Amino acid sequence: MKQTIDSESADKVGIIAPVQNRRARVANSFAIADIVTGAVLTVTGAGGGLGRAITAELARRGFAVWATDVELGIAEPVVEGLGSECRAAVLDVTDASASRALADAIVAEQ
Repeated sequence: MKQTIDSESADKVGIIAPVQNRRARVANSFAIADIVTGAVLTVTGAGGGLGRAITAELARRGFAVWATDVELGIAEPVVEGLGSECRAAVLDVTDASASRALADAIVAEQ
């Protein structure tokens, strides 16, 4: 599911949240082709199987990816070996202000 967050940075940072039901995965199968070249993407729940796979595929395709999870120790192993454009960060998606802060931090780093 390709989403943007509600902040001034929303047009610069995309969030991809792995979804665990089959219909959502089928609907998302076209989304990678629709991502703008040069976009910075954030994968939530990156420590899980689907999130890890999405992060790896996006990195393989050359995107800058931020792998996020509720603990840094969960997200960091996901980006190991994926290249310098991949980062790990803590993100609790239930906290809107944390999502905004992460988006602002990502934009500031660019």
